[in-house]
Amino acid sequence: MTVGSVNPARDFCSLIRQKTVPFDQACQQLTQRIEWLLGNRSTEYYTKSITCIQAFREQSISNRNAELFNSYLQSLKRSIPNRNLQDFWSLLAQDALTLISKDEVDGSTVSKSEANQFLEFEQKEDAPVAPVQDDAGDVDDLLDMM
Repeated sequence: MTVGSVNPARDFCSLIRQKTVPFDQACQQLTQRIEWLLGNRSTEYYTKSITCIQAFREQSISNRNAELFNSYLQSLKRSIPNRNLQDFWSLLAQDALTLISKDEVDGSTVSKSEANQFLEFEQKEDAPVAPVQDDAGDVDDLLDMM
């Protein structure tokens, strides 16, 4: 059995329950399926991806393994701007699907406050405004020097 495309969250949970493959391999199958779903760029597939991430999080907590889930979610967040998946991230944030904290799993390196802040996405568009004004000043200074 593998994590298929029809009901990947259910397939993942079955793999974990049946212990037919090690936990990390089941997680790898699930994350590959999530990546495939996200590549389709539609709300239907985003919803299915979120269901997968919920299952991944729940199984990670019950297996006392926060590391795989947390590193995947951090990697996913870093890829959001380049992949133009802000709509997906907004849906994920609405469901409050965040990192697994130390409060939930002892081995986690994430504090409760870090987990709470994780879903906030810094808007990159605001940052370039200030340097552009600074550059304009530099150009004026150069012209004055001529």
